Amino acid sequence: MDDEARPHEIDRRSLWGLFALALGVRLFFLFISDNEDGDAFARIQLSRTAVDEGRWLPTEVWLPVHFWILSIPYALGLHGQTWARCLTALVGAGTVPFAGCLIARVFNGKAALAGALILALNPLHIRYSVVTVSEAFLGFFVVVGLWGFTEWVSHGGFRYVMLGTLAMNLACGNRMEAWLVVAICLGVVLGGPHLAWKEFGPDERKRGIAFCALSSLFACGWMMFSYVGYGDALHIATLNTGRVEADPVYQRSIGWYTLAFWPAVLFASLGPRAFLGSFHGATRAAVRGPGRFLSLLFFGCLAVYYVQNVRSGMITDARYAVFLLILLVIGAGPAWERLGDGARQVRCLGLAAAWLVTVWILAILPLGILSAKMNSVSPCPRIKAEIREVDGWLRSQPRPPVVALGPGLGRYGPWYSLLDDWYPENRVMVVKSEEALVRAVQSHESGYVVLGKEKSSDAALWLQHLPSVTLLRVHSGPEFEAYRW
Repeated sequence: MDDEARPHEIDRRSLWGLFALALGVRLFFLFISDNEDGDAFARIQLSRTAVDEGRWLPTEVWLPVHFWILSIPYALGLHGQTWARCLTALVGAGTVPFAGCLIARVFNGKAALAGALILALNPLHIRYSVVTVSEAFLGFFVVVGLWGFTEWVSHGGFRYVMLGTLAMNLACGNRMEAWLVVAICLGVVLGGPHLAWKEFGPDERKRGIAFCALSSLFACGWMMFSYVGYGDALHIATLNTGRVEADPVYQRSIGWYTLAFWPAVLFASLGPRAFLGSFHGATRAAVRGPGRFLSLLFFGCLAVYYVQNVRSGMITDARYAVFLLILLVIGAGPAWERLGDGARQVRCLGLAAAWLVTVWILAILPLGILSAKMNSVSPCPRIKAEIREVDGWLRSQPRPPVVALGPGLGRYGPWYSLLDDWYPENRVMVVKSEEALVRAVQSHESGYVVLGKEKSSDAALWLQHLPSVTLLRVHSGPEFEAYRW
């Protein structure tokens, strides 16, 4: 039976094809990119801590479910970060067919195919499907949860409520944005046809309320845990606000920059045509329906982002736009209907692929501010060239007992991430002071220390009261230098 006969379904062969396309593209970029964006490697370290030390809550700053999932390959003996990245890519690719199913249920099969293709080849979504941050998991679990919600409310079926509420609870354990989604779903159930994709009968309303109640179990349990343990039901949100207020990125993100940031990131990731079309489609769905609740999810979360920017609850970082991107794509069904019709499917695929390649190339070319901005949405995140050069030099040397990372290197995440591919993490030391370097030298008979050039002139003085040790400069670049003892 074709899509005309089944307007609210998409055939299985198309779904598997979408998944294969999405996974293939993500694996391609995974193997030519680096695991570097924001706190990507910090999450690898915390996931390993969860296994090595048996700490179910490895940090108070972030919710724990993402670490539990990332720790699975490590717990199975797959120690390299590549395995965690592959798991993230698998989840990112899995979002695509479930997004197609959700769009088909709320809009129709033609819109579902085009919308899923746009998401499969979106550079921003690909980027955060190949680095070990939590955004890919958040998007996957929310989309699966929303699909389960629409299927369960529409015609029942325990497999939908079980899968959907499990996904929603896992989403709530990844990031707090999912808590808002559960609340909005409850509003849709109680608000009736003005918000939903159809008018609910008494049974459908009861199913919707039950779904939302089951989906809120993690959030409610976490608030109780936080209140008992810290005297603050939203302890993580409070910590995050303090962290953001101290972040220099937030301090620079004021005024017109903040106002334009989220639309600009979506524009850069979708391209001019898909960006304008998706906003038109989401606006049309919000005004006329069907699918009003999906479009209102996007506009509501966008408004919350702006409120959070104002009250110091969120920094303007491209990776937080991934969630908005997914909500926009699934909420813009009317924009995808024509693109998913017949021969236009090939055109849709071509446009999405062309913009993906365009973003990738613009991020590589030396085009100043344009390349810098495109680099933040590029499907191929790369660590700074000179850091890679220093790492390559270290690899070419006899493996030392210890590698010390000193001051002047900026963030340590990129250094840790590159070293992790060939050097044991427990033999990498961070030395931020003379005393720390002296301790490293005293406990290891040889090793390397990498310093920023502005700090390298102090290196010889750091060991002046250890005359038996000679700190020799063995490698020098424009910004960093390596010394051996």
